[in-house]
Amino acid sequence: DWCKGLSSSLPNLEVLSLSSCQLSGPLKDSLENLKSLSVIRLDYNNLSAPIPNFFANLKNLTVMKLASCNLIGTFPEKVLQLQSLQTLDLALNNNLSGSLPDFPINGSLQSLVLSNTNLSGAIPESIGNLKNLSRINLRQSNFSGRIPKSLEKLTHLSYIDFNSSIVSHLPKLYALNLASCNLQKFPNLQNHSTLMYVDLSDNNIPGEIPNWIWEVGNGGLLYMNVSHNQLTGLEEPYTFPINLTCLDLHSNNLSGVIHVPPIMTTYIDYSNNR
Repeated sequence: DWCKGLSSSLPNLEVLSLSSCQLSGPLKDSLENLKSLSVIRLDYNNLSAPIPNFFANLKNLTVMKLASCNLIGTFPEKVLQLQSLQTLDLALNNNLSGSLPDFPINGSLQSLVLSNTNLSGAIPESIGNLKNLSRINLRQSNFSGRIPKSLEKLTHLSYIDFNSSIVSHLPKLYALNLASCNLQKFPNLQNHSTLMYVDLSDNNIPGEIPNWIWEVGNGGLLYMNVSHNQLTGLEEPYTFPINLTCLDLHSNNLSGVIHVPPIMTTYIDYSNNR
């Protein structure tokens, strides 16, 4: 019983890092005795167990990484209400369910990764309380509803990956992934001065690619993927950004002449067009 062994022999343990160690579950109550735990890294083990409720009692917890652990059951919401928690990664646990709670005022959370889980429900407006949040990834989960407007308040937010549409004025965003979101039009990105990575692939966007999109990020765009849409052309006049390295336009209905990409471009794909 590795849980009991740790808690009895190392009662003052602060960092529990056993990623990819072929551990099995469950996570037993004896771990609750490790009151000083600040970091839990058990990702890439086959725990096949729920996350115990007592994790919410670990008042010093700052990092919790349980990605790809075959977690089951319902995620205890109170863990996300810990004032000390800075990083939570539960990705690649397809049988883990639950929802997001109301977030505490001035919570410390900086990175929230819940991709490829069965978590669902709405994203609460109180997510705007997380003033230090810089990364949020909810891709391939079952969250629904509108993206809360309070995200606009998060001045440190630089990476966001959702399964649905997004508000148009998120500050300091450098990467935007809205692939497979059933978008019917281009999101308004004209006020995004820091964007370098844009993925709008696998949607239902028709018509021309607007010429303003090449000016996103004040001309600093590096990556553009609009493959697998219903695009018919590129709105003139346009100029590709000089530092563009990847341009993926494949599997659309494009026809006509496309300008030569800049010399910095290392990947282009125009296949499966007219």
